[in-house]
Amino acid sequence: MTNKEDPAPATASIGGSRTPLIVIGLLLLLGLLTVGGIMLYQHHKANSAKSTAAEAQKPAGPPWAKNCAKDANGGDVCYVEQFAIANPGNAIVLHVQIGYMSADGKPVLVITVPLGTPVQPGLQLTLDGAKPIALPLTLCQQGGCIASANLDQDVLKQFTTGKVLMVRYAKPDKTPMDVPVQLGGLAPALQSLGPPPAPKQADKPADTPADQPKK
Repeated sequence: MTNKEDPAPATASIGGSRTPLIVIGLLLLLGLLTVGGIMLYQHHKANSAKSTAAEAQKPAGPPWAKNCAKDANGGDVCYVEQFAIANPGNAIVLHVQIGYMSADGKPVLVITVPLGTPVQPGLQLTLDGAKPIALPLTLCQQGGCIASANLDQDVLKQFTTGKVLMVRYAKPDKTPMDVPVQLGGLAPALQSLGPPPAPKQADKPADTPADQPKK
């Protein structure tokens, strides 16, 4: 059954305890960036049609690109991303983002699949042929349907030293779609983001009358 309305947000993690993910506002922002990325890609594709055959033989650039957005407080939220393109038609079938986007400064994986993807069974992630991991789709909007999870340091190391992350989801006709994500170059791409941000400290509550020193 295809998704007809946005499901409630959920929490997920890979390789650690369940912890709150980035807020829905950030997911919405990333979704808008997905739309912008698609428009930019389509504009680039139109211009690329005018390139010469010699230019077409040039080696492709790195698979991961850095991008940044502004959060609700005006601060920069930076991450690296990769688009997967299917031929024929040059359709964007997958958008992957990784960055230190959680409130505690931990790395977060965000995967966007095409709008119309059935919410069930969600995504299945397989890293270099290891045991598959299920990841639910938690939000659908104009840019597509989104799944996200916190990554602990062990899993992040597996990502940065791995070769291929295979992402499987169901197409609207329920047949499986397998999309490989090339992990080469992820480590230097993440290094370009700089050190992870320090966890945000909770505001100290004001002293109550009972806490105030007696005279």
